Amino acid sequence: SGIDVLLMSENTYEAQNAVLQAVEQGQLSEKLINDKCRKVLSWKYDMGLFANVITPNRNQKPLIDNAILEDAKAIDSALSYHLLTLLRNDDEVLPLNAASKQNICFLPCDNTKFDSLIAELKRHYPITIADSATVIDSNAIVLLAVGGSISQNASTNYGVSQAVVSKLSCLSKQYKNSVLLLLANPYVLKSIDSLDFKAIVVAYQTNQTLQTAVGKAIFENKTYTASLPVTASEKYGVGERYKKKIPPYDYSDVAKAGLDVEKFRLIDSIANMGVSKMAYPGCQIVVYKDSSLVFSRNYGYQTYDSTALVSDTTTYDLASLTKIFATTLSVMKLFEDGKLDLDDKLSKFLPYLRKTNKANITIKEVMSHFARLKAWYPFYKEQMQAPDSLKATYDRQYILSAIAKTELGEKNKYLYSDLGFILLGDLVEVVSKQPLDEFVWDNFYAKLGLQRTTFNPEGVISDSLIAPTENDTLWRRTLVRGQVHDQTSFLLGGVAGHAGLFSSAKEVAVLCHLLLYGSYDGVQYLKPSTIATFNHRYYAKKMNRRALGFDKPLINDKSSHCSKFASQASFGHSGFTGTYFWIDPEQNLIYVFLSNRVYPDASNNKLSNLDIRTNINDLIYEALKR
Repeated sequence: SGIDVLLMSENTYEAQNAVLQAVEQGQLSEKLINDKCRKVLSWKYDMGLFANVITPNRNQKPLIDNAILEDAKAIDSALSYHLLTLLRNDDEVLPLNAASKQNICFLPCDNTKFDSLIAELKRHYPITIADSATVIDSNAIVLLAVGGSISQNASTNYGVSQAVVSKLSCLSKQYKNSVLLLLANPYVLKSIDSLDFKAIVVAYQTNQTLQTAVGKAIFENKTYTASLPVTASEKYGVGERYKKKIPPYDYSDVAKAGLDVEKFRLIDSIANMGVSKMAYPGCQIVVYKDSSLVFSRNYGYQTYDSTALVSDTTTYDLASLTKIFATTLSVMKLFEDGKLDLDDKLSKFLPYLRKTNKANITIKEVMSHFARLKAWYPFYKEQMQAPDSLKATYDRQYILSAIAKTELGEKNKYLYSDLGFILLGDLVEVVSKQPLDEFVWDNFYAKLGLQRTTFNPEGVISDSLIAPTENDTLWRRTLVRGQVHDQTSFLLGGVAGHAGLFSSAKEVAVLCHLLLYGSYDGVQYLKPSTIATFNHRYYAKKMNRRALGFDKPLINDKSSHCSKFASQASFGHSGFTGTYFWIDPEQNLIYVFLSNRVYPDASNNKLSNLDIRTNINDLIYEALKR
């Protein structure tokens, strides 16, 4: 099934006859055979295999150049790393701790050359290479490596001799912290079922790539997702793999804060339901009450292949939360320092707006989404359709100029606008004489000790800690990870007033704490009066629920974008990628929800359809009524 070429047939003549017979009997169609043949011949032609091999063109590019070889090696390495199977891991002995001073020994149990495995192990830790004559501490962690000849023959125990099995039996009894590294046919497990190892890793073959993968995996916090492809023994059946035991959820901080634990159990259920229904691969939730962290939980994985668990260090694309935690914070700081007034016109600072229809719009109007600006502009679509010679011109200058030329909408009408915050981001840079990311870093993030709150985390934060967003098959043609998901922000270099910031839920909660109290950890960053000025509806009479930057509950109706129990003093924001925060000063309450619901496709809207974020917010309020 799915085969285009039959390789290494034991009897080519019989194989050919079998295929022809299958066609004659109607099991295979002649068209199918012709299609397969044509496909393979086309590949051979594309590779230049039909060129004149007697007098080759010296200038012709080699069939396989170094770039292709390097790509192949990278694919081989990734595949090898992911096919490792962890069958046992008592006391979570793996991964080994490279920061410890443990006595870790490597002991080969047969004549296999483990040079690549040893080299990788030594790259992580100064292990001891032992042999049968080495005196090893009985408490040491001993890595017992078995290779064998990868035989398919049961009579030879699949390439691992009885002498090796006997040796393993003795060593497993002698060393209570022994880890078996089985780079051999998994059926070897039949002969060692009764032996006791602390952990067992199966790697199936002894090639250099797999040896390197084993050495890397046992020192890294790897989630082993590969399972046994066969029933190898009575103990280890097909589909078998070790699954980490997740400890029961701890609600002690919830109870200590006087909140209803049962409501938080329901929060766990809803969050896990979102994972199971594929509303998102995973998420983070953080809740503060009265300045105390009462709930911090991670659910699911960074992607649906379940290779990397969401943890406290997982970093998410905050999308429109950037409007608050970068742009609004910056404007608040500049306002407090007397460098701008909320009734100032943007054109006072941005000369390119002076002779446009936006000459008279004010900072207050833009921050309230009441400046008649368009919601957004499809710059990336326009760029896709532009000639190649013009694609590079879609830069910051072009985008700001294009925004200045856009038409205005209806008067006295609230319309949420990305364009307004792009202009505000530019205003911050002009007034502060610093790039937006540097200004907000110098004044807030660095002083708060934030480590994962940044623009453009690619190359700054490890890819393994960044939850990917969309698999963009249309424009960027790549999996977006560590680069901003928002297309306009990407064209602006990843730093923009409306999108581009990355962070984790715990660090977002720190910024929320600052917005709730003006201070954090005893340091005052903003005056309470400044926060009150910005958390005010200036156009409430026009039925605009928005404060300056912040979203708020509906004025005269039941809200669906936030909890129905939220007070009118509360404020927050949501982001396109599946992010959300809500702060209620009347309850001293902070709630943060981060996810990558756009992975792998931004059309997935189950997060909103299931009301997951607001249902959780409701439960938090209900927990207060205990």
